[in-house]
Amino acid sequence: MLSAKSYNRWVFRALRAMGVETVTIDRNPQAGSFSEADFYEVVDIVDRMGALDVACRYCVDAVMAINDFGVRTAAFVAQRLGLVGLTEEVANVVCDKGLMRDAWVAAGLPQPAYKVVADYDEAIRVAKEIGFPLVIKPTDCGGGQRGVSVVTDLDELPNAFYHAQRYVRNRRIIIEEYVEGIETQIESLTWKGVTHTLTIPDKGVTHDRPYRVTQSINFPGFFSSYTIERIRELTARATAAVGITVGAAHPEMIVKPDGEVVLLEIAGRPGGGPCFSPTPFLVCGVDMVQELAKILLGEQPNLRSRRLKGAVIRFLFPPSGRVREIRGVREAWTLPGIVDIQIDPQSGSVLPEITSGVERAGYIVATGATREEAIAVADAAERTIVFEMER
Repeated sequence: MLSAKSYNRWVFRALRAMGVETVTIDRNPQAGSFSEADFYEVVDIVDRMGALDVACRYCVDAVMAINDFGVRTAAFVAQRLGLVGLTEEVANVVCDKGLMRDAWVAAGLPQPAYKVVADYDEAIRVAKEIGFPLVIKPTDCGGGQRGVSVVTDLDELPNAFYHAQRYVRNRRIIIEEYVEGIETQIESLTWKGVTHTLTIPDKGVTHDRPYRVTQSINFPGFFSSYTIERIRELTARATAAVGITVGAAHPEMIVKPDGEVVLLEIAGRPGGGPCFSPTPFLVCGVDMVQELAKILLGEQPNLRSRRLKGAVIRFLFPPSGRVREIRGVREAWTLPGIVDIQIDPQSGSVLPEITSGVERAGYIVATGATREEAIAVADAAERTIVFEMER
């Protein structure tokens, strides 16, 4: 396992339930999920040689990346040890939005107009060429919506460009056409070259600021049957185009007002935190963690959906400033349909402005017989949890 953040505890519990022994690494000596693993080592997940050393000492049979920072490391370790996983070449493609978009161009897949730039002067030229509004983001940043901004005119470009530069790991910034519509993110597993789509939600994102940060992920997505089939088709084609033939993928798309779908990006790993577990099991009855583990161990997975229920991942957006008190968490836990609540800050914590998923204060996972029931539970829990800030 690569990463032991506290919100990954569901992953370790699912693996333990199927009888799998786990060893995890994380650079944080107090990583929240160390206590959930059978063994752990304090090693940065981007340290490929350190990860390989741990894998060799524990004689691992599979390596699982659960965030973008671990994808290249997992591919490196898997290739060196002859394990199932992405190749290093594919890992590089899915960790660079420019390379993945180039692969989709070659495959003739629908996506926004885009260009990759390396400096601000080039950004000005490309912005004028594509036309506003635009999305500015780093090509390689570790995910989590880091460094992403929407700009509506040339005056907003400098802040957006330098915001992206704060997070980019390879100096490459992507400038792309802004496409109006509803965002979706997909969880899929590929086995023997066949891609199986597990969940297709719709997303609520912030629109009152230049940064587009996910506020709510609602299952199942409120889409027509035609659009759902189009999303399934594009998931399979997009996954194949970047070279993923085995394992997890996490594509993101925009559904336009006319129901047509365009690709935004794809990750060569599952979605973060509750998107990987427990939400897929709540929605379709497939334990994505356990089935991915089977795939990585070379075993036959069971990817047939058993049901379709409602679920919501609702992220918490308190105001910036110092927290005096957080009230209502215990009461929220008692609401029927609440599956998980993760609160990251504590009393005394200083909360920054939320510019990406990294700064969000936590989340609520709610479920119900239908999408509407789950949304109602999440709404009630969100109203119950109160962040009281110092004045």
